[in-house]
Amino acid sequence: MNDTSMRYSIRLRWWLAVSLPALLVIVTLFWVFADRQSRELERLIGERARATAQQVASSAEFALFAGDTQSLQRLVRAISMTDPDVLGVGVLPLDGQFVVSEGRMPDEETGVVDAVTLNWSDTLVVRAPVFLSALGGGDPFSETATATPLDGKRQLQGHVVLVMDLKLLATRQKDLMIWSVGLSVFVLLLSGVMSHFMAGSITGPMVSISRMVDSIGQGVFHQRLDVSEAGPLKRLAVGINEMADRIDALKEDLQMQVAAAT
Repeated sequence: MNDTSMRYSIRLRWWLAVSLPALLVIVTLFWVFADRQSRELERLIGERARATAQQVASSAEFALFAGDTQSLQRLVRAISMTDPDVLGVGVLPLDGQFVVSEGRMPDEETGVVDAVTLNWSDTLVVRAPVFLSALGGGDPFSETATATPLDGKRQLQGHVVLVMDLKLLATRQKDLMIWSVGLSVFVLLLSGVMSHFMAGSITGPMVSISRMVDSIGQGVFHQRLDVSEAGPLKRLAVGINEMADRIDALKEDLQMQVAAAT
């Protein structure tokens, strides 16, 4: 291996040693953060959609009981116009005699539910039951009147269907992905610069040591390493110089013995 190849090999190993742990930590932290943020955003969107559906269900209670489609139509239109994330809203009675809706509605809405349900797909579909309540005895318009269920039970009149747009969630997830890619690239560049300077203090002394070892292997023992430029490999350079001194002295002693013998 020549000097240039050795330099590049050492720099590459330093870059991998510096970059991979940092990149692994950052990617792990990012995915944990992104997952937590996505879950929190989904929770907030779900709570908002649930509250909106329950508000519509409460407002539509008596209009649905009376079959007042005009009031229901004004109600769903007002919700659809005031909330830009609402793709569609509708009120469906149990008897199926009419459907009041505004905007985009799901293809099929079957079954009876007695609690708010959320269905996550490309959109968020919320179904909220509409119960009919009756005021207790006395003046229904008095300040002390309380709402009590008919016959001790809440009477289910129909359902409110709300379709929410999930573009906000998709946009947030996309932004997080862009940030993660940009941060990863920045870490790789930063670690590359750091590894370049760190490897520079190693590659020079190692190339000199490699040359010195090659010279010793070829029988050249008079060369010595410059210890002041060995950097973190100073002790190794000192040891190689001492080894070369001993080999050189042993060689001279052997030559003197051979000369004396002959």
